[in-house]
Amino acid sequence: MDQQPASPAFTENGRDLLPVGPGAPPPATVARRWTSRRYRSVLLISDAAIVTIAPATALAAEARAAFQGAVPVRGVVLCVAVACVWQLLLELNGSRDHRVFGAGTAELRRVAKSTVQAFTCVSFVFLLSGFMPLTHTAVGAVALASSVLLVVSRIFWRAVLLRPDRRRGAALTRCLLVGSPSEARYAIEQLASDATAGCSVIGVALRDAPPGQRFLLANGEALPVLCAPEQAVATAAASRADAVIFVGALPDGHDGAQDLSWALSDHAIDLIVAPLLTGISSNRVHLRAVEGMPLAHIRAPRLDSAPLAAKRCMDIVGAAAGLLLFGPLLAVLALLIRRDSGPAFFRQTRIGANGRAFDVLKLRTMAVDAEARLPLLQELNEGAGPLFKMEHDPRVTRIGRLLRKYSLDELPQLWNVLRGEMSLVGPRPPLPHEAAEYVGHTHRRLLVKPGMTGLWQVSGRSELSWEQSVRLDLDYVQNWSLARDLTILARTVPAVVRAKGAY
Repeated sequence: MDQQPASPAFTENGRDLLPVGPGAPPPATVARRWTSRRYRSVLLISDAAIVTIAPATALAAEARAAFQGAVPVRGVVLCVAVACVWQLLLELNGSRDHRVFGAGTAELRRVAKSTVQAFTCVSFVFLLSGFMPLTHTAVGAVALASSVLLVVSRIFWRAVLLRPDRRRGAALTRCLLVGSPSEARYAIEQLASDATAGCSVIGVALRDAPPGQRFLLANGEALPVLCAPEQAVATAAASRADAVIFVGALPDGHDGAQDLSWALSDHAIDLIVAPLLTGISSNRVHLRAVEGMPLAHIRAPRLDSAPLAAKRCMDIVGAAAGLLLFGPLLAVLALLIRRDSGPAFFRQTRIGANGRAFDVLKLRTMAVDAEARLPLLQELNEGAGPLFKMEHDPRVTRIGRLLRKYSLDELPQLWNVLRGEMSLVGPRPPLPHEAAEYVGHTHRRLLVKPGMTGLWQVSGRSELSWEQSVRLDLDYVQNWSLARDLTILARTVPAVVRAKGAY
């Protein structure tokens, strides 16, 4: 039987689009259509229980103390008023909007805002009327306790949403993505890497690419090219999409965007615009409208502001506590290394903030002559860019493999943090020859202190490419905040336990 010729590829770079046929890769799994009604109902019931039970419990306690167990009628009125106003504000503030389900801190901020507004409103009315069956202390306790319960319940339901539901393909927004091949690939990869996005791309509409092809992704999967961009509305409606994502510029300027929004709204389809403001966190972006024209004000990164002083205080307290806590473990590990292969500690010159060199302190995990043997191993380098990496490096000692697997070799860096040369959270500290090879914006990694942990470490470590690690470090430098530092520290523990990418 004659062998079939290889199928040609159609794209701007010759590799992105494959014709539909026997040899084409299978399309990416398409999640089943999901509406937000079930999840909204669960949140509604959960919120109602909390905002009703919390005031009622406080009222019962107050009645037992002040009214010999008899609940006054005005107390019942207060409970009903608080529950109704609270539920109304939770709805008006959009805390149960499907667009914030499992999305960062937006949902929790709306819950907190609704709580403050509810108690401010009810307290103001009852204080003016002199009709207050609860003491100020009880009101404050109810507000605090119920706020905590609301946040905990939202976190619980978020975990249910992100793990079982979305992992089996449910609870996802079906999206048609419109853009150029390069824009589409980047957007799809970013959406796939973040479970909180909740998007399932069912197909693409590519500029200058014929429909009926398959759009090949980096992971080997393929998505169907459903239509041309100008047919996005009709195709989205026919394929029962929940949203259309435009990556890059919208067609035909302001008028075209308005027409597109109206056309999609006629089919109850959302419009999502990804303007490719990459590497910029939402806390640096302020959206406002000027005569109907949306403006995105992007605040410059603050690398010399007061929060840096708070970050330094956190570093001092954390490093001091870590040295006290892990001091005995460090002593035992140092003794084991010394008995196994020689000196316990290893000093190495690294580049810190603003290009200043310092000596990083680590537990030794390699043979004493590791630096001298490095040139002989260069041809076996598995790293990218200026990094040298080998998964099975022959220079690593027996105990060194265990130390590297669980990052125990980095515990002495707490001393560098205490001295102010490093931070608990920050970019990876580069070697001098690595920093010398930085090109373009890569040198911006040196604008802040390097860290013991960071986005690179909690996102895959050595499994990441050089480009990915640089992008993560630059993202941290541009968008750092104390809240983000705490989040990274919390993610560090499970990342170390899993030992993914550690070698």
